[in-house]
Amino acid sequence: MTDSFYRISCWLHNRKGQSFAVEIWDGKEGYVGRHQAEAGEAIASIRLNGKIDQKLPFEEFSVSAEMVDSLLKKLADASVCPVPAITGGFDGANYHLAVKNGESLIHCSWWMECPKGWEPLKDFWESVVALPLT
Repeated sequence: MTDSFYRISCWLHNRKGQSFAVEIWDGKEGYVGRHQAEAGEAIASIRLNGKIDQKLPFEEFSVSAEMVDSLLKKLADASVCPVPAITGGFDGANYHLAVKNGESLIHCSWWMECPKGWEPLKDFWESVVALPLT
């Protein structure tokens, strides 16, 4: 699967101002990841764009093509209903997942509890954010 250009983004933000983002993309020498958390101004960038602000501190790590293949294979094999249940509230956290391949993009988000039938997306999100920052 990694013979294509993939960009994977996972981010979370909540009403208490806690945010973080993890991005993985195909760099010149393999897959590269970045992690950024609660860096004041970074919260706005993560919340509004779902992207890491490279002008602010972040951690960079490498990710093997095998790991990316394994993650994407699980997601490719998933069956997910494209119409989620309505969720929302005042407190809690919003979870976001975006996967881009070339010009094709899918972006999913949910509030607090993952909608029924979206468990594969939640599992994928959790696998990405659990990657070791090494």
